[in-house]
Amino acid sequence: MNEREEKETISHLKQELKKIDAAFEPAPLHQFELNRQLARFKQERKRAMQKELLCFMVSAFVILSLYITISIQVPVLFLTVQGAALILLPALVMFEKKRRRTADGEVEIDEP
Repeated sequence: MNEREEKETISHLKQELKKIDAAFEPAPLHQFELNRQLARFKQERKRAMQKELLCFMVSAFVILSLYITISIQVPVLFLTVQGAALILLPALVMFEKKRRRTADGEVEIDEP
């Protein structure tokens, strides 16, 4: 292929690429449409936040109700759960710290 044919091929490819770009160019949205979409998005987010807040409040109410009921009705079970939490919580915290340390790329060394 000589230099002239190469230039013609390149110019032909550029023209075809411009045609493709023009065919797939998205139509710009008007200000009104953008504002309407933004308002719809904000409304959907507000509804989602309200649902999440409602779920949180119901969950908190159920947990606190169970907590109070168990502490009044079955104090032995309540004290057992509290003791287990008191013992397991520090162990879980240490385990999580160790896991994060090894996940950050540090080498874990077991000392004898």
